[in-house]
This record gives sequence, C-alpha cells and structure tokens, in this order.
Amino acid sequence: MLIALCFLLSCGGDDPLDIKPEDDIKPEQPEKPSEPEDPEDPENPEKPEIQMKRIKTMTVFSQDGYFVESNLSYDEKNRISQIKSHIAANRTHDVITNFSYQDDLILMETEYNGATDKLELFLNKQGLVDTYTWKEYGTSRSKSFEYENNYLIKQSIDDSYSIDYYVYRYMNENLTSYSYFGDSEDVSHITYTENENKLGISPMLLTEDYRTLGISLPFEDLEDFYLYNGFFCFYGGVFGKPSKNLEQNVTEGGESISFEYKFDKDDYPIEITSKYFDDGEYIPDDEESFTVNIEYWED
Repeated sequence: MLIALCFLLSCGGDDPLDIKPEDDIKPEQPEKPSEPEDPEDPENPEKPEIQMKRIKTMTVFSQDGYFVESNLSYDEKNRISQIKSHIAANRTHDVITNFSYQDDLILMETEYNGATDKLELFLNKQGLVDTYTWKEYGTSRSKSFEYENNYLIKQSIDDSYSIDYYVYRYMNENLTSYSYFGDSEDVSHITYTENENKLGISPMLLTEDYRTLGISLPFEDLEDFYLYNGFFCFYGGVFGKPSKNLEQNVTEGGESISFEYKFDKDDYPIEITSKYFDDGEYIPDDEESFTVNIEYWED
C-alpha cells in the first residue's frame, strides 16, 4: 500500500479542472488557543482564515489494533503551535512536534526518544507550502506543490531517481478525483455528503491507501504513519483550501473507504467512522476501518 500526503480547489461553474500529467500514557494538556478579535477583519489581510472551533484532542482507534491520541495547541493567531501524540500500535511512542512560523517558511521540530528532527516547509507568496526536502534511508527526497485559486492541483515527489506526482481535479469546490503517476496512472474518485466541511478537514488523509499528503520523519523505529502530520497541516490550511463538503466515499478500482459522521449542536464533526470495502465486502478488522473522536476547545 502506498503511504502518502493531500488538499483541495474550485474552478467556478460546473466544469471540473483537469490538469494533465507532465499503555495509557496521556500527553500533557495543550494550551488553549486565543480568541481572535475579528477573524474576518478586512483591514487585517495577514490574519489567516480560521475555523470557529479548533481541535483540542483527536483519537483514532482501529479494530486492527492501533490507538492514537493527538493533543493540539495553538498560537495567538490560532495556528497550530504544538502536537503531542501518544501512539499505541506495534510499539508505544510519545512524540512532540513544535511549529514556528516565519514569513517564508514553517519550521517543524519533532522530538522523539531523546532526538530532534527539524524540517523546513518553504512557503509561496500566498503562505502555502511550496517545497520541502527530507532524507529517507540516506537519500535526499523533495516535494513541490502547485496551486490554483489557492487549491492544491499538483504535487511532485523527486527522489533523485524518478519523479512521481499527483494531479488533483475539482468540481463545485470539491475534490472529485486525483491521479497518481508513477509507473502507471492510478485514479481515485471522491464523493461527498451534503454536510458543510466547517472544520476544513480531509478524513482520507487519515487512511493509508488515500493519504496523498504526509510528512515522513527519519527516526528508524518510529511508526510515523500514525502521527497524521499531513492531516493536521491540511487542517491548518498550509496545503490550500479544503473541499466545501465532507467526504463520503473514496474509491480506486474494487477497493473503497466510506466515512460516516456524528455532529455536535453546531454541526462540527465529533465522530468519524471509516469503513473499508474490498469488492463491495466490508472488512471491519482492516487497518483502514477505524473510529475518530474529536474534542474541541470551548469558548
């Protein structure tokens, strides 16, 4: 299965944009985000668009046997400043990732087992991730991103030997399909619920098969698949605009994943259930079948 990383675009009208290829240790409680004076103040254009509610704690539990708890803190601009993760999978891991922001980059510093890794995400003029480079098994790899109207439309992965890439297509402000170009073209299709995506998330970024956005780390014994850094960075808005509606189903060939939601009184998701299907048969003990619970910072 492919582990990767994702984000989303509007073309206006009804025509899709089609770009052709070329155990139980609990982390300390995070700091509560500050309340902005006016999140839509037109006189302060540098203030980022933000959700009215912010994730405090997110847990992911799979019948396949893994459990992950992520606790989020925010800075004075309601940007993610820290993620503390407790992972209970094949082994137990406790990881802290700190975020600091400059005009042209985001610095991610990840602490694990007494070691620290630093990763620089370089930004474009719109404040979206443009490129970043990391090392994997001693090989330098890089990713670059292209946007249109602040929606992600292409992601290229260069490992010095080959360049693979994703192309994203949109209709009516929702990502409707994407293609992965490696040795061949693999196409995945996405359908949506009628529920507004008020939180600005992409649940398929929590899966393995459909995670087109992810951030790898160099720690050899760390199961970084369970950190969900790509999901949280997308939620933080640095990979472009999210789809207008919440995802319902993602399909490639005979395999698919569906998402079901429970909401609070303000229509923010508090529970997401992922179900994996193989040729139409529900497989409850697959790692792609999991339950997400979300707790928010309250006013």
